[in-house]
Amino acid sequence: MVELVGPAAEECWDGILAVVERRPSEKVLGMLAAGPVEDLINHSGNEFIDRIEERSRRDPFFRQMLHGVWESGSREVWARVEAARGVNGNAA
Repeated sequence: MVELVGPAAEECWDGILAVVERRPSEKVLGMLAAGPVEDLINHSGNEFIDRIEERSRRDPFFRQMLHGVWESGSREVWARVEAARGVNGNAA
């Protein structure tokens, strides 16, 4: 992915959602999490964390995908990602 800020970040977010909505295999989810999602969090996490949390609350498949994301973004954003993916069994 290119630098994920501004319009490029919005396009990336739309692409992530489009893939998740297709309910792909675990392999595809893993590639999505370890690539575009990590990059989005790293470059634009502050702008997207509210959306990530909201989507995770209402979409268990999206929440499952977040388990494939390695630590990214600021400490504050990462703490919220962990909560959104249900670390310790508690989804945000």
